Amino acid sequence: MCRTHCTPSQDNDAVAHWKGWTHIPFVLAFTIGSAFAAVPESPELNGKVIDADSGRPIAGAIVVAKVGGDGGSMFGHGHYRQLHCTAVRADAEGRFRIQAWTWSGNRSMRLDRYGANLIAYHPDYTFYVPGGAAVVHQPIRSIPLVGTLLKPSEAIIPMRRFTKGDANAWRFKLGLPIDSFGCDWDADIRNTDLLWEAMREEVEAFDAANPGNGLKRRLELVTKRPPPPQATRPPPVDIQRRSPTDRGSSAPVR
Repeated sequence: MCRTHCTPSQDNDAVAHWKGWTHIPFVLAFTIGSAFAAVPESPELNGKVIDADSGRPIAGAIVVAKVGGDGGSMFGHGHYRQLHCTAVRADAEGRFRIQAWTWSGNRSMRLDRYGANLIAYHPDYTFYVPGGAAVVHQPIRSIPLVGTLLKPSEAIIPMRRFTKGDANAWRFKLGLPIDSFGCDWDADIRNTDLLWEAMREEVEAFDAANPGNGLKRRLELVTKRPPPPQATRPPPVDIQRRSPTDRGSSAPVR
């Protein structure tokens, strides 16, 4: 900027030039920030469900996975975003595979602590992590600026043999998998039938023994069960009035 002996036009040009440079850091910061914001996706996730005491695999366990993260105020609406919920069945070796996924919402979003929260359900076991964690968190990381997803390590989901106890023990066994399947309104939700069929009978039995808990209703909500059909009355029959002496036509029917 001119400080002495400047014409008005020279001074205005200098001020405009200086103001232009002040915008560069903001534009650069926004560009760099946007580079980290992409459409949420996850690579294929693999893992194993095991008995926490023996280390043996638990065959047939239902693994519930929820992919999401803490949303920033600009892109993620300022709360934990739950964008993908799915369920898969572990094989005879306790191993499971969750397919790679890209969010159908197709909007860029910066998510902190991005990853998959994993939990498992089995009729004979309950989810168990030392320290009382409610889920196994599997981080999903990518190469900075490039955005290429890195292959996560194998996830281990520990469980313990379920011992029938008070209602709180049952709620932990049944309630955690149900709540972990809950996703946002714009999320991708898959394999609802698998979770519904696996848990329905045990949830109904729990509700029958513990009225007012509403676990089945929660299961219906997260698995998108339609409401039961309402009974409908047949339409009224329109009976035409006849004269008491009217016996109808005697003409043969052709």
